[in-house]
Amino acid sequence: MLGLGHCDEGYYDGDTDAASGASVAACADKCDSEAACLYFAVELGTRCSRYNGGAGSCNLTSTDSYRIAYRRITTTSTTATSTATMTTETSTGTTATSTMTTATATV
Repeated sequence: MLGLGHCDEGYYDGDTDAASGASVAACADKCDSEAACLYFAVELGTRCSRYNGGAGSCNLTSTDSYRIAYRRITTTSTTATSTATMTTETSTGTTATSTMTTATATV
C-alpha cells in the first residue's frame, strides 16, 4: 500500500462498476490483467483507477482520503543455461567428449 489518495499523474483508465472496485483484490486482478498498469487506486465498492508509467513514482494527492493507492508487484521469470564440455584422453589414446547442460529458473 502506498497510502491514502491516488497518483496525481499517469491515469489511463478507471472502472466505476462495483465488481472491479469491490475489493483491493478485485482491483489488483484488473491491474494485473493490463500490461500498462503500474499502480492502482481503490475506492471500495465504487471505483478501480489504473495508472501507467506516466505516474512516475506515484505522487499521491493529499486531499483524496476516500481512495487507497497501491503499487503493482510483478514477478519475472528468468532462465539461465550453461554448457560445459569436457574432453579426456584415455590411456589407449582415444578421446572422449562429454557435454553437460544445466538450466535453472528463478521466479
